[in-house]
Amino acid sequence: MMLRSTLRRVARSVARRLPWLRAVSGRFGLGRALAPAGSHEILMLDGDIKFELDLSVPIFRFMYFNYDAANQPEPTLIGALMNRTRVFVDVGALIGEIGLIGAKYAARAYLFEPNPRSFARLQRNLALNPSLAVRITARPIAIAESAGMRTLFAPEASPGISSFHAMAKQVDSNEVQTETLDSAIPAADVVGFLKIDVEGAELDVLAGAERVITHDRPWVHIELVENNQKAFGRTCDDIVAWMDARGFDGFEINGDRRMPRLSPVAARSRGPADIANVLFAPRERLAELDRWRA
Repeated sequence: MMLRSTLRRVARSVARRLPWLRAVSGRFGLGRALAPAGSHEILMLDGDIKFELDLSVPIFRFMYFNYDAANQPEPTLIGALMNRTRVFVDVGALIGEIGLIGAKYAARAYLFEPNPRSFARLQRNLALNPSLAVRITARPIAIAESAGMRTLFAPEASPGISSFHAMAKQVDSNEVQTETLDSAIPAADVVGFLKIDVEGAELDVLAGAERVITHDRPWVHIELVENNQKAFGRTCDDIVAWMDARGFDGFEINGDRRMPRLSPVAARSRGPADIANVLFAPRERLAELDRWRA
């Protein structure tokens, strides 16, 4: 077991320096022999946050070997923009790594993850960070345009693409509770930063968050993928237009932890499968982004 773990760490170091290995091994193939069922690794994020990856799940194995979570620009942006008197909200929290970062810099954090397997992993990561967990409210529900029940399609191989539309061929389905964000967040808690990653249902979340968006004026981080929006009969431009109508400008996030870069979202054409992480900023606060804007 110890030998396998050591070999995994060596393979991870090599893979992050030689990206072409992904094409040789297949997207999820690298390290498969080193990660049998029950294999877990704990990584560090933002200096002192622990998060565990279940390497028997292909997408988490890919993240471990090919993705440098510690060098992403989002922790820097969250740390600089988050106000400690406000709350952080993560809709589509997956295993909780971004929510933990938000809790570090906020008064409190609310994490919502309806996929039962992902929620169980989220709880394991909260247990690894007890000083942050006491400031986090985590709920296994979906945030949508109205309260009720909806069917969630969740592929075990790629839990990150759980959605109200089946985004993969082999999926499990579960009936999950939905609430609006405006009802799930107490009015007394002013939202400072809102992250939404719900695989095409982003406009549903926003439709139920009018109070939060218009009253609290938070920074809003949304993952834009054209194919995901198409599954719901929408486009990424629909989200940009929705936010624009409420006084928010969008900036695509690039760069790294040391130097995030923000460029206007309209300045780059998107392919159907391209992933763009976009920060929507209230226009009255654009000056706070000057150090990072291209």
